[in-house]
Amino acid sequence: AEPLRELFACTARSWAISSAERHRWRGLMVLGLDGTGLRIPDSPDNREAFGLANSARAGTCSYPLVQVVALMALRSHLLLDFDFARGYTSENVLAEPMIERAPSNSLIIVDRGFAYHGTFRHIAQGRRHWLARTRKEHRWTVIRKLGDGDDLVEVQTSSAQNPKVPPAYVARAIRYQRKGFRPQVLLTSLVDAERYPADEIVELYHERWEIELAYDEIKTDTLQQFEAIRSKTPERVRQEVWGLAIAYNLVRREMESVAAHLRLPPTRISFRGALRRIREAFIWAAVAIPGAIPFMLGWVAATDDFSIEPGMLFLIQFFWQFPHFWAIAWLQYDEYKKAGFNLMPMGQKNKKAVVQIIIYTVCLIIVSVIPVLKLTGNFYIYPITAIIVALLGGVMLFYAVKLYKNQTNIEARQLMLSSVLYITLIQVIYVVDKFLH
Repeated sequence: AEPLRELFACTARSWAISSAERHRWRGLMVLGLDGTGLRIPDSPDNREAFGLANSARAGTCSYPLVQVVALMALRSHLLLDFDFARGYTSENVLAEPMIERAPSNSLIIVDRGFAYHGTFRHIAQGRRHWLARTRKEHRWTVIRKLGDGDDLVEVQTSSAQNPKVPPAYVARAIRYQRKGFRPQVLLTSLVDAERYPADEIVELYHERWEIELAYDEIKTDTLQQFEAIRSKTPERVRQEVWGLAIAYNLVRREMESVAAHLRLPPTRISFRGALRRIREAFIWAAVAIPGAIPFMLGWVAATDDFSIEPGMLFLIQFFWQFPHFWAIAWLQYDEYKKAGFNLMPMGQKNKKAVVQIIIYTVCLIIVSVIPVLKLTGNFYIYPITAIIVALLGGVMLFYAVKLYKNQTNIEARQLMLSSVLYITLIQVIYVVDKFLH
């Protein structure tokens, strides 16, 4: 897991700081700090390494959990810092080193769970600012009014609990109320009322929810709503969690590039849509292209030449793979889902997915008969051969259309078997046609 941790550290800091600098608010990078729990499989090793989760309502829960804390560039959702530990580890313990590593000239918006005097002091030490909603134990006296509901205050602390914290410090208290909600008070180190207007600070505080949305994107979309990650041993859990953080940042970085091209804020781009596009591209790059190479290699090996002929063979195998493997993915949809894989083109077994199957089947038929036009070098076929190949493709297309109409496993199985028959017979037909020339 250590190599993945190092990979995250060296990429995340560069990407997130660059992003936060591009989306500053009044000269400050806008960062968010918060924690969450990530459920892991219940195994003896995981219980021993990570312990059981604690619940405020139910006490100790019956499954292990890792406690996660992240420091995030709120306006792009790129993770700047990230760490995790046993399920009952205090979020503040994980947050302390992150605060030390946080860049200067930044504003860290924290959840109320981090709104302690010691945390505020820790943040302010590195020429950083903080913003939080007040807790019940916060007490202060007003030094002077800065505006309506906006006061410069002296906050009293309990230095007996933490000797490193001074008995009092100066901050700014901003009272506001949104329609339909109770009045709230924000506490911040942004004491310059002219440079940092109160109404903008109120709006800025609610950007804190972007980190909650980011956690939802990781748990709901990236993990596809699974109750837990898959790894059943501690070392693999660590690898999977670090891999999850790296993958999330990669998607978010690509989304930011798209947003910049469209001149939109990164948060206006759909994470779910972007993730689906990237997964589809992965299937193309990692599965479809290597799977189409054997046809091409056979020609190159036999002729010691690479030109348009092996390219056509590559295209035939390339387009054939999609209806073939999507038919298998349809048949084994539930089994793949249990293992954490979703291989359907639209993510679900529906008509939209079958439309993709039909499109690739039509492309396959067209590519398979192009050699009859004698535009593909030494790889050409007789018209009667082209008709036979087209008829074989028509069988595949027939079952694909049936799958569109009925959407049952019976049609998916028929399509899968017809695709196997197709790729086998056309190879034989091409060879026979070649000998007849």
